[in-house]
Amino acid sequence: MINVQELKQKAIKYLEINGPTIPVRIGKELGVDPMWAGAILSELLQHHNIKFTSMKVGSTPIYYLE
Repeated sequence: MINVQELKQKAIKYLEINGPTIPVRIGKELGVDPMWAGAILSELLQHHNIKFTSMKVGSTPIYYLE
């Protein structure tokens, strides 16, 4: 079973260390599908833990920590 809380913490840690990124890179780091990574980032965004820019890579927004 996937521990979502753990994945959220790892995603935040990745952003702290590496800076702004896209879901595909987070997915590789967490070992999950990019769609899962996008869902995790979306939850973090809803809870104001992270932000995203209006700049995009293709059609994907870039996520970052404040």
